[in-house]
Amino acid sequence: GDGNEMTIDLSYSVANEAMRIRSSPGGAQMNAVRNMKTGEMIMWTPDMGNMAMRLSTPAEIDVDAQPTGETMSVNGESCEVWKVESARVCFDADMIPLRTEAEGMTAELANIDRSPQDAALFDPPAGATVMDLPEALRGGMQLPTLPF
Repeated sequence: GDGNEMTIDLSYSVANEAMRIRSSPGGAQMNAVRNMKTGEMIMWTPDMGNMAMRLSTPAEIDVDAQPTGETMSVNGESCEVWKVESARVCFDADMIPLRTEAEGMTAELANIDRSPQDAALFDPPAGATVMDLPEALRGGMQLPTLPF
């Protein structure tokens, strides 16, 4: 809403039931892989050395979603707009959320590549020590609710 933009590199594998996110909020690189079946998420940054943090997220999210009957094109791909709780999400025929509008922010997928992906992409770095996120750090942590 205020002209700020952030690029997020998101990889999703149906075969591996996993998602990987790479972003650089505030200039700091952040990486996360999420097991979509169990909800387990592992996060790391280069600043953490050879450590990664594991936390649990809900395995399934119950979402109230209703189609609006509206369609649009996002980066050359057709999609159908759904009202998803307080957001508007435009899903393509494969139910990939191409555009999401919520709380004054808009997110769009671009450069979609539907090719098979290497399973290693959805693992933390080789040799990383994965630790459970300490309870003291979990208290104020709020992860965004995403439609995927």
